[in-house]
Amino acid sequence: MSITYKKTFGLEELSSIAKDLLEQVTSSIILLDGPVGAGKTTLVKELISLLGAEDQGHSPTFGLLNEYATPEGEIVAYHLDAYRLRSEEEAFDLGLEEFWFINTLFIIEWPNKLGSLVPSDAFFVKIDYAEGGKRQIHW
Repeated sequence: MSITYKKTFGLEELSSIAKDLLEQVTSSIILLDGPVGAGKTTLVKELISLLGAEDQGHSPTFGLLNEYATPEGEIVAYHLDAYRLRSEEEAFDLGLEEFWFINTLFIIEWPNKLGSLVPSDAFFVKIDYAEGGKRQIHW
């Protein structure tokens, strides 16, 4: 995987980062990786806001999957938090592969939990901690 974008940023720059991501993403599936508390869900909230979703966004950790739509009902994104999945088989049983063929943005946190189910053309984004309370992102 070659890195085409890398930036250290603070929360005040999150909107700009999300805009850059939406402009450069090359797949309808975004894999969002990083440690607990790095800002994955915060980035998702900004992305769905930029897409015009009515809901402000929240972590789907307990429900696993959130659907976000505009006030007119157009679905703009799905958001899966795979943290609680115990195996690739469990992910398969959820029927996630059906989403790979929907032409709507699908954002997956903790993609490593999906194993070989992750499509090869998915767009990988990594967020990590940086000095001074900032974060580093790259794709």
